[in-house]
Formats: sequence, C-alpha cells, structure tokens
Amino acid sequence: MQDRRKTRRVSLDAMLFCTLEVQGERKVEAMVTDASPEGLRLGFPSAEDTKLLAPGDRVTFVESPDEAQSLDGLDAIVIWVREGACGVSLPDGVHPPDVLLRSRAGEKL
Repeated sequence: MQDRRKTRRVSLDAMLFCTLEVQGERKVEAMVTDASPEGLRLGFPSAEDTKLLAPGDRVTFVESPDEAQSLDGLDAIVIWVREGACGVSLPDGVHPPDVLLRSRAGEKL
C-alpha cells in the first residue's frame, strides 16, 4: 500500500488518551498514536471499536488530556479505518497541538 501522506508524521513517545464522539451520537475511547500537521492516527483499545467508524464519518474530540486540551471540541473527518486504528484529517488551517508535532529529537515538523 502506497503512503499518500504529503507531510512527515511523528510517533508519540507516550500514550495520549482521548474520547471521541462519532457523528454526534456515540462515544468511543481512543489513543493518539502519531500526528502530522494535517491529521492524526488513532488507536483503539479494542478492534471492535473500529466497527463504529467509517471513512467520511465526522468525529469530535470531547475529552483530551491537559497537554492536548486544544483538541477538545475539534471536529475531524475519518479518512481510513483498519482493525484497531483509523486516520483522521483535521480541517484546513487547524493543526494538532505543538507538543504532538515534536519529533523525538525535539524539532518541530
């Protein structure tokens, strides 16, 4: 499978748990596993949780830890779904918190 990503992504050193509301109806727990300036990869505690998602779904971050508080209330669109993970695209002009975009070497993407 060819990677269509236009920018580098950064894998997070620590788990960043958050709660998503899917299509304004149901909530699901997720972990941000990596980030790029345009989106996030989310992992789920159970592969069953990915059955709640489909490409094109709107998800809203409703609970995030302090270091990613700026995600709260943010809408994103599901781009792809695989067992146990999905990728979401952020709206134009919206970027993940700087803390998520720092590589292990400390430079910002």
